[in-house]
Amino acid sequence: MGRLQTMDKLIRQGFQGSITCKLCNNHPESHEHLFFECHYSATIWKAINEKVRTTWPVQPWNQLLQWASSKFKKKQDITHSIPKLILSTTIYHLWHERNNRCFNAQYRSMHSISEDIYQLIRLHLNGMKKKVTFPSAIRLDWGIG
Repeated sequence: MGRLQTMDKLIRQGFQGSITCKLCNNHPESHEHLFFECHYSATIWKAINEKVRTTWPVQPWNQLLQWASSKFKKKQDITHSIPKLILSTTIYHLWHERNNRCFNAQYRSMHSISEDIYQLIRLHLNGMKKKVTFPSAIRLDWGIG
């Protein structure tokens, strides 16, 4: 919903400090930049997309949500559930990494985060395998036995 307190919003509220993105240290941090335009974030999206042979359109957040909502609206269809899991898990991990850098001075590699995202979704899907029949392509992409 664009409510996260990114640096561009904090500055408008009177924050005194650097507004530089904590992931790339090159551009001002905004919602759009942090989650989609930042080189760090884009690399993670690319790694996930390549691993599971999917693509997300490059567009502003609101348009992306509208696109995803119209394209993946079948709640009981696993091919619609997985993209929602990818979106929410990736956004969560990027925000978590940003906060770890801001508040704990802890930094993780893009590879490490993209692998965590993949494994977390994979574990979730593995837990569903008794209830859901997965197409063979999904089982292969996600390593589900």
